[in-house]
Amino acid sequence: MKSSNSFALSIVLWIVFIIMLSVAILLNFAKDNAQLTTELNNKLLAEIKAQSLLEEVKYTILMSDYDSGSFFNTLAPSKFHLPSRLYLDNRTYQLTEEISLQLNDTSSMINLLYAPSTYIANALTSFTQRQKRFVLQNSLEDWRDEDNVVRLNGAEDATYSHKRHKKFHIRNMDAIQDIAELHLIRGYNDIDEERWRAFSEKAYVAAGVSTNLLLLNASELSALLKITPSQARTLVHSRKRDPELFKTLVQAQENYDDETYTFFISRQVIITIKVRHGKARTELKTLIDFRPNNHTPYTLVTFTQN
Repeated sequence: MKSSNSFALSIVLWIVFIIMLSVAILLNFAKDNAQLTTELNNKLLAEIKAQSLLEEVKYTILMSDYDSGSFFNTLAPSKFHLPSRLYLDNRTYQLTEEISLQLNDTSSMINLLYAPSTYIANALTSFTQRQKRFVLQNSLEDWRDEDNVVRLNGAEDATYSHKRHKKFHIRNMDAIQDIAELHLIRGYNDIDEERWRAFSEKAYVAAGVSTNLLLLNASELSALLKITPSQARTLVHSRKRDPELFKTLVQAQENYDDETYTFFISRQVIITIKVRHGKARTELKTLIDFRPNNHTPYTLVTFTQN
C-alpha cells in the first residue's frame, strides 16, 4: 500500500513538473513574441515618422522661395518644427532627440556622369599633388574616349587586360555609372582612404548640373580651384561678408570656368532623414528634382529606406 502511494505521488509530481515546464515555455514564448511585436511596431512607427517628415519637407520646399544656398518660407505650418530657412549645404537639423534632417543641393556635389576629368582630378588631389593630378586626369580621359591612344600619364585597354585576376575593358564613353567604376581606373585605386571617403560622400549620379561655389567649404574650394588653403579661407571669409565680392574674386581664378561652376542652386535636393523610435532606427534617403515641369511639381529620382 505504501509502495502504491509513493508511485502515485511520483506520478503527480511528474505531472506538476510537466505542467510548470509547459507554463514556463509558454510564458517565455509569449515574452519573445511580445518583444518581437514591440520591435516591429517601433520599426513601423519609425518608418511612418520618416515618411511623414519627407512629405512635410516636400510641401515646404514647394511652397518656398529660394536664393543661392537655401529655401525659405515663413508661412507653411510645420508639424516637425522645421526652421523657416532650410540651408542646402548638408548641415544636420536635429528636429527632436529622435529625428534629424539633412538637405544637400546637388550643385554642391560632383556628378560622375559627365563631370570633366580635370574637375574630378582636382577634387581628389591636394594643391601640391601636381603629378598625381595629371595621372588621374589622363587616365580618366583614356577610360572615356573611344580610341586606343595612350595619353602621357594615362592608360588604355592594355593596362587593364594584364591585371592578374582582374581583367576588364575600359568603358569608351563619357558617362561614369558610379563611384565603384571610378575606382577601377588607373591612379584612382590608390587614393588615400580619408580623401576617397570624403569624395564618395560628395559624388552622385543624376542629371548634370554645375557646381555651386557658394555651397563649398574652404578645403573643397582649394581642391577644385587649385588655390592654397590660405587663399581658399580668404575667399570663404569674403563670401560671408560680401557674396558679390566672392563671385568676382572666384571668377578671376585661373581654374574657374563658367561651364563647370555656378553660383546658383540646382533645386535637385538630396534629402536624408534619420529616425529613432525605441530601439528601432530607420534612414530614408532620396534625390528629388524640384524644378517644375509640365506634368508634376517635382520628380522623384532615387529613393532608399532601411
